[in-house]
Amino acid sequence: MQFLLPRDLLTACLHRVVGVLDRRQTLPILGHVLLHIQGDELAVTATDSEIELVAYAKLPDAQEAVDITLPGRKLYDICRVLPEGSMVEMKLSQQLMQIRCGRSRFSLQTLPAADFPSLEDLPAQVELSLQQGLFRSLLEQTQFAVAQQDVRYFLNGLLLDLQKEMLVAVGSDGHRLALAQLPLSAASAIRILLPRRGVLELIKLLGNDEASMNLALSPAHLQIKSADFHFTSRLIDGQFPDYRGFFPRQLDKVVTVANADLKQALSRAAILASDKVKAIRFELTENLLTLTTTNQEHEEAQESLTVDYAGPALSTGFNLSYFLDVLTVLKGEQLRIQLADADSSIVIESTLDNQASYLIMPLRI
Repeated sequence: MQFLLPRDLLTACLHRVVGVLDRRQTLPILGHVLLHIQGDELAVTATDSEIELVAYAKLPDAQEAVDITLPGRKLYDICRVLPEGSMVEMKLSQQLMQIRCGRSRFSLQTLPAADFPSLEDLPAQVELSLQQGLFRSLLEQTQFAVAQQDVRYFLNGLLLDLQKEMLVAVGSDGHRLALAQLPLSAASAIRILLPRRGVLELIKLLGNDEASMNLALSPAHLQIKSADFHFTSRLIDGQFPDYRGFFPRQLDKVVTVANADLKQALSRAAILASDKVKAIRFELTENLLTLTTTNQEHEEAQESLTVDYAGPALSTGFNLSYFLDVLTVLKGEQLRIQLADADSSIVIESTLDNQASYLIMPLRI
């Protein structure tokens, strides 16, 4: 077996898929990528048995059929340091792949392509086409609130609630909740839980805002197909709570403030916030918001902001980091904060629209 590959095409494909490789090396084959050549098409596949990612590229010339596995990260590291625009020659000698480029020589161990695992291709319950940028934005607005290794396993994934006229994404770790929605038209409804790792990989993958993608959903898998990659992920088998029920009903106190001003004030106040809790006190009076943080050394930071607020005076506390996470992804120059009283959760939205809502539970300070 012998073949030639353009260094730049191979490197680009490897760059796209290596993040999926199993870092724990539970099985040697899960540290390998599968190179498949058919005519003038190159396909590079990586999997950790839960996520499968295939990157595609068109070769300048048709070649003989190839199916071979190579250590993914090692091959990627080699290709990155080879000269741009060069050709990479590969020749199989027994179980070693001899790699040549100019005066550089490398030998990598191979494993049988027949042993490379593949996620089964299950029929989709619903399919739809949409722009990559729109779906990536939906994920970016909600992924930060997804729990990490929570015993309540259903919180370790992002809920995608596909309705007939709306796709809703919801992430929560039990202390906060992020909700974003995207208007669209779907043939049927389905609710799935996409693991957090799959969400993060998709955010990296979906780089072409205007390019279209096909989204296929089934009770067990999510699959996305575009012109240059195919992504498949197993889903979390669990029931996500009724997210609408988390939002308080009587939010009669409303504060409007500039996003940038609040973000800068919170960033300054965070300097002296306690490392453990990152608690911040919010004190509201007419058209004034005062932010206060303290730490174990009894040091204090205080910030005052002019806001649009006409309700009664009240004082409450929240996790400062949760607020900054929201302000990082919230769109628009002005935001709206809604709450009922000092002990209620708050809801944060942009004044531009209500396509994204963020709920943060209060802290006792």
